[in-house]
Order: sequence, then structure tokens, then C-alpha cells
Amino acid sequence: MPEKVCVELANEYFEDILTEKKNKKQMITDARNKLREQILNDEEFQKCTNIELRRMYANKILKNSNNNRSLFYSEKGGLYDVPINTFIEDVWREYKDSLKG
Repeated sequence: MPEKVCVELANEYFEDILTEKKNKKQMITDARNKLREQILNDEEFQKCTNIELRRMYANKILKNSNNNRSLFYSEKGGLYDVPINTFIEDVWREYKDSLKG
């Protein structure tokens, strides 16, 4: 019986669930883009010339902000699609490319 109720609820609210997931993903993408811009303009980040310094920087921005942490970790503690260190390295490449052009 509980399984039947779960299936009925999932079927009834399927579109709402998909919409909510899509909205959450878009909110995370927008917030990451905002964070990316803040990082690119942060003089401290610009001085992180090696991977270890950038990892320490990434840990700092996660420790100092629950909001930043929520962009990379779900409420259950699992990672989203991009680990923070990968994100930071991508931002670093973008920063280095901006210096060339």
C-alpha cells in the first residue's frame, strides 16, 4: 500500500518535481557565476599561483560561507556536478587567459 501511494504521488507531482529541480539547478548556476566573478576580481585569489594555494583558497571560501558551500554540496552532504577544486581551477584558467588577451 505505501508503495502504491508513493507511485501515485510521484506521478501526480512529476512535472512539479522536474520544475523544482530545474529551478534549483538554474539558481546554483547563477550563484556560481556570481561567485566566479567575485573570485576573478579577488586580489587574494590572483596571488594563488600554485595548486596548493588555490586549494587553501577554496577551503577558505567554503568555510566562510554556508551559501558558497551549498553551491557544491547537497543538503545530504554529497557533491553536486562540480567539485570545488575543479571549479577553482577552471576559474584560475579563465583568469590566466584574461591576462593573455
